[in-house]
Amino acid sequence: MIDTEGIMKIGLDLANWKKIPLDSAVHIKGRNIKKVLLTIDVTVAELMLAKSIQCDAVIGHHPLGITALNFHKVFDRHIDYMMEHKVPIGIAKSAVKKLKDKTELRSHSNIYNAIVSAAKILKMPLVNIHQPCDEYMRKVILDKINSGKIKYVSDIVT
Repeated sequence: MIDTEGIMKIGLDLANWKKIPLDSAVHIKGRNIKKVLLTIDVTVAELMLAKSIQCDAVIGHHPLGITALNFHKVFDRHIDYMMEHKVPIGIAKSAVKKLKDKTELRSHSNIYNAIVSAAKILKMPLVNIHQPCDEYMRKVILDKINSGKIKYVSDIVT
């Protein structure tokens, strides 16, 4: 059995990170977790489904709650990626600015705490792990590309 902090640690370990990024969080803590509902986006419907099929926790991918309000900040990592590939900082910042601004504006129009509040009422442990999962898959894909065995995008999928 595992707890919600252990679940988060697994996500961080996959990305080889020590610190939880701003777009990920343990929203509602839980222990003795054996059965989870894993989903890309968590809504109240997923929380109720998890409760009805006797899950011990819900793990979502996309930011929710307070992490949704901070989501725009993770786009700074895209600037780092571009700079690692010799894109000048001004061009990198310009490329990300419109998406970052749009995401920040959209996050303020959301009722950002509704899902976390519902999880609390349902006593359903809730975790979302976003950027560590994306980073893990980015590394997996880059490893495949750099292996020299990839000719087509479909080869990565296969």
